[in-house]
Amino acid sequence: MDINVSYNNVMTKDDAYKVVENYITPENLKKFQVDAEFDYSPTDKIIASGTGFTLTINFFEDRVEGKLDLAFILKPLRKKIVSVIEKEMIKRL
Repeated sequence: MDINVSYNNVMTKDDAYKVVENYITPENLKKFQVDAEFDYSPTDKIIASGTGFTLTINFFEDRVEGKLDLAFILKPLRKKIVSVIEKEMIKRL
């Protein structure tokens, strides 16, 4: 997994899901100059996908894990993108 964040500010995976659902949005992904389609179901997973990438966030009782798959041309940006997402999740969760 690229992202692994334990809960500090939320108590349950449902609470964490609500927080991340409000953060991982089309508007916020525009910061990376990408358009994405979102799948918010089932309630223990969020999938954002667009041209050249797929971000999968899985929710567990004590943590959230995320995996970022990028097309070859986007791989140089991997570390920066993962860092920004993980940093924001640490603040919120």
